[in-house]
Parts: sequence; structure tokens; C-alpha cells
Amino acid sequence: QHLFWFFGHPEVYIMILPAFGIVSAIVPTFSRKRLFGYASMVYATGSIAIMSFLVWAHHMFAVGLPLVAELFFMYTTMLIAVPTGVKVFNWIATMFRGSISFEPPMLFAIAFIVQFTIGGFSGLMLAIAPADFQYHDTYFVVAHFHYVLVPGALFAILAGAYYWLPKWTGFYPHEGLSKWHFWLSVIGVNLTFFPMHFSGLAGMPRRIPDYALQFADFNMLSSIGAFLFGISQLLFLVVIVKCARGGVRAPACAWEGAVDLEWSVPSPAPLRRVVPLNLFPTSTLKSVLVQKTYSANFPGEFGGGVGDPREDHHRRHHDGGEPAPSTEGEKHARERGGTADGELRDDLGPGGGRFAGLGTESDEPDRHRGLADDRDRDGGDDEEDGEGDSGDVGHGRLGGWNQSAFEARHASTAATSSGSLAKPVTRPSRTAKRAGVWMT
Repeated sequence: QHLFWFFGHPEVYIMILPAFGIVSAIVPTFSRKRLFGYASMVYATGSIAIMSFLVWAHHMFAVGLPLVAELFFMYTTMLIAVPTGVKVFNWIATMFRGSISFEPPMLFAIAFIVQFTIGGFSGLMLAIAPADFQYHDTYFVVAHFHYVLVPGALFAILAGAYYWLPKWTGFYPHEGLSKWHFWLSVIGVNLTFFPMHFSGLAGMPRRIPDYALQFADFNMLSSIGAFLFGISQLLFLVVIVKCARGGVRAPACAWEGAVDLEWSVPSPAPLRRVVPLNLFPTSTLKSVLVQKTYSANFPGEFGGGVGDPREDHHRRHHDGGEPAPSTEGEKHARERGGTADGELRDDLGPGGGRFAGLGTESDEPDRHRGLADDRDRDGGDDEEDGEGDSGDVGHGRLGGWNQSAFEARHASTAATSSGSLAKPVTRPSRTAKRAGVWMT
């Protein structure tokens, strides 16, 4: 048993630690706040990972361990609840006074916090060695274990699936079906496992093929809840299929409060993309527009459908004027700011190409003027080196890239860097090093 539980108990923490990370990403997003106590969350995760190897024998209180061993494993089991409590407190503090919206990912994350806490409290009861002689090998242990893993790990996985589905598929999940899936899952889980606490306290043992009639009512409730929870997962399958086939199109930043790196690329994410190594500021997302540095590697993807804007800049200033459009579609795209075949990407914002909202200055002059002012204020000292701030990315909700302002900022560098403007970038430039970006 020592060998089995020395493996088996850290294993359950391996299952729950990724769930902690998912919830720590979702709760700040839908609270519109930064994660409270980030450093303490990191230390708590490390503490749980280390202490998970020191508590395995609490499964063996009833086998005749020495008193010293029982005391040691009782205290370490109680102690491991402290960093877990820190995480729960930080999630609640993150939501406190936040601008919370209850989309499906947030609903599952909140259900995770509430029900995982219930499982944690029953775990503290099981950690008390004298009391565990009554709880051991009863359905109370079954209820505790499943409250930690089903509403815990499984709900966090479902929350993560709903959270990243727009990034995977390019479409939002159906909100009505998603909420039906949530409520049926919550009702089914609690109807299944909550009665098991009472069955176990009344003495119903686990791992038996049959049970006394005194436990029949509780087991009937658990059976109904189990079928309800299982059937509700078919709704989840329907949501995934509908999301993969179409629906409301998601911009690059699908959720209003999302600030992680994956939200800086289009939805669905392309196979090859510039990746910023440094996390961009929460307020302005300024590091998102790294394609300004590497646009030569992705001609035609930046909203004009007419190739790399830096190459156009080079031709205007060194080849004697504006490059002539090669096709009618290209001419039409240049006039309207759409794709090369003349289609506007209205579903993703003004402008075309694979980045939403990367149109021309004539699309929305007020917004672009504000972005240009932000660049002049934040990156004006770098004009001499052609290393201005990267600006804000347009992804359907937060604005677009002012191509004219970009060209104006770099016009002064044309005489000294004409060769680099037309050549594909094969290694990080000085601007790239300052922005912390590399090619994947």
C-alpha cells in the first residue's frame, strides 16, 4: 500500500494543478482585473507540488501505523490545505469589486471554486486520524474524492474548453446551449455526490456489489444525478460541433478582459506566427502589433492585400512613386482596404487580411488619429532609429493599425535603410530585440 499511495496521491495533485492554472487565467479575464496575489499563487503551486509527496499515508490510518507516523501524516495533510486555501482566497479576491460577466467559462470557473472548496473541507475531516477510523472505506471518502476531481478538475477542463474554443475554431460557442450544459452539469454532479456524504456517515461501505435497504433512497438520488450529468455532456458535444461548423465569428481577442499571448493572433490561430516573448501591458496591448517588425515575412496579411507596407514605402521613396496595382482585384483592395480579391472582412472589423481591423486611415480617422498620437507619445524618442513603439493591434474591438502614420514615422530612415526595407527579415533586428520577439 505504501508503494501504491506514494504514487497514487501525488497523481491526484498532478490532475488538479493544471486546473488551478486554467481557473487562474479565466477568473481575471471575466473579472476585468489582474490576478490578486500572483506571487503567492506561484508559491502555493510549488508548495502543493512538493507537499503532495508527504501525505500519502493518510489513506492508511486504519492499517495499524505507528502513532508517530499517524501524527506526521495527519499534520502534513492539514498543512497542505493552507496553500490550497491561499489559492481560493486569491480567486475570490480577484473577483471582489470586479466588473464580472458570467459567460460559460466564468460560470464553470466559479462552480469549480465553490465545489472544490466543499471537497477540500471534507478532506480536512478525513485528515483527522481518530475521525478517519469512522470515515475510512465508506462512501464519505467517495463523495470527497469526486467533489475534488469531478466539479474540480473536470469543471476546470470544461471552463478551459469554452474559454479557448473561439481561439481554436474562430467562432464563439452557442451561449444558450453552453449555459444549459453548465446548469445541468452542476445539478447532476451535486445530485450524484452530495447524498454520498450521508450514506458514508450512516456506515455504507465502498467497493460492495449490493447495499442494505436503509441506503436505497440516497443511492436512488445518486443514480438519477449520474444519468443527468452523463446526458448533459451530450450537450457539450453539440456545442463543440456547432462551434466548429460556424456561428458568431470571434476576433483575435475573443474575450474583453483577456490579455495572454494567445489573444494577440487571429482566431483561429495560424500555423506560423510571430511570438512576443515578453508579456505585453494589460492596459493597451502594445506589444501585440509585432507584425510591424516582421511584416516582410508575411506579405499580404496586414489588411491591404497589396503586399508588405514597408516594400510599398521603399518603392514610393526610391523607385519613383506609387507601385501600380497588378490586377483589378488588387486595385479594388487598395481603394477599399480589403483583401486582395476585393472582399472586405466586415466580420472581423475594418480592413481586410488575416488581422481584423488593420484598414487604412480613411476607415476610421478618429480612432487612427488617437493611435498615432499614442505612438508619438510613447515611442517618439525612437524615431531616429526607426524603433518606435509597436502600437495597438486592431482585433475587431480595440482599433486598427494606421498604415499612413506608420510610413510617416519611418520616412526619415529611408535614405539609410533602403536595402533593409525590401529584404525579408531573417534574424531579429534591434527593434525586435527590444520588443522581445522571435520568429517561430
